[in-house]
Amino acid sequence: MNMFETHPDLSDAPSLTVAKEACRVLLQKLSEDVKLIATEGSALTDYYVVGYGRSSTHVRALANDTMDALAACGVYARHREGFESGDWALLDFGDVIVHVFGKEAAEFYRFERLFKPEAFLPLADLQENDSKDE
Repeated sequence: MNMFETHPDLSDAPSLTVAKEACRVLLQKLSEDVKLIATEGSALTDYYVVGYGRSSTHVRALANDTMDALAACGVYARHREGFESGDWALLDFGDVIVHVFGKEAAEFYRFERLFKPEAFLPLADLQENDSKDE
């Protein structure tokens, strides 16, 4: 990361913008798969962002990097869980909740099966924007 890199101020941004930024970070940090899930009508959150790490170290790194990147944009995690084991990590940003699963936790919880296919939002525009920056 360039030390002179500026970060957008997302402190008052819509939750979808924050969720997409979390997705962008996970993609840049080589999460095995990234999903953006809209939870219309949920009282808990507006969006889930789901990523997958290759090892417990990778799960912790993905979660830490996401938390740090969003904090640099003025968005701070209200709560975090699961960093000790590295099997699964949760970052609660209020209207956006980020889950980073390791392989065993992903197989056990099968989180994505809780949602209908139409809840999954496309990420192609994020990947295209990243490749233009290189």
